[in-house]
Amino acid sequence: MQKPESTFFQTDLTCLAVEQLPDGSTAIFDERSKSVHSLNPSATVVWRACASGATLPQIMAALADRFSGPVDAEIANHAIAQLQQSKLIESKTPEIVPVAGAVMEMGRRSILKRVGSLGAIAVPVVLTLTAAEQRGYAINTSSTTRPIPG
Repeated sequence: MQKPESTFFQTDLTCLAVEQLPDGSTAIFDERSKSVHSLNPSATVVWRACASGATLPQIMAALADRFSGPVDAEIANHAIAQLQQSKLIESKTPEIVPVAGAVMEMGRRSILKRVGSLGAIAVPVVLTLTAAEQRGYAINTSSTTRPIPG
């Protein structure tokens, strides 16, 4: 788990093409890795909260505000871990170890149980496809669209 005083920031936006979707989710193309990240509405709230820098309590407050209810630190840490793993956020505090490894070990059942007891908030999800995965998917589905060059 993250210490409440850790501050998280979005990574370099000049390398990202960001598209806000009507359902509250976000699609992000990362020019550095040629990957596409899809953030569901909950993960989008966390990513946006980190635009100016946010601590764990501030991220939890942003989620609670958006979903009108209490948010557990485990849920917020799960979102932070996914965003760190996708290299969409980072902690600029050198002594802070990224939470990705520890929190991603939590079982989905644990998260789903926690969310189920909270109600309105959806489990934060970040889905990432690399250029090779995009190409493979396009080939397997006989897509007529061209995958992103990589």
